[in-house]
Amino acid sequence: MLSTASYRELLSLARRHARRAADAEDLLHDALAAAIVAGCPAGLSDRAWLSGVMRNMAAMQRRSAARRRRREEDA
Repeated sequence: MLSTASYRELLSLARRHARRAADAEDLLHDALAAAIVAGCPAGLSDRAWLSGVMRNMAAMQRRSAARRRRREEDA
């Protein structure tokens, strides 16, 4: 279980990777869910691993948004 201080620290990390501050909480929750699915509750304390997951998820969201914009412009 995460302490309030740990959650705030992870949320701060998520804000660095998220496009908007409002998306940071969703990004953090998705990364925490990925840690659970990966079977590594120890990953919850591994800031570098979670930061990498959030960075990769944010990059994937940016690429998806760019593709969506291109499809909408072509239509």
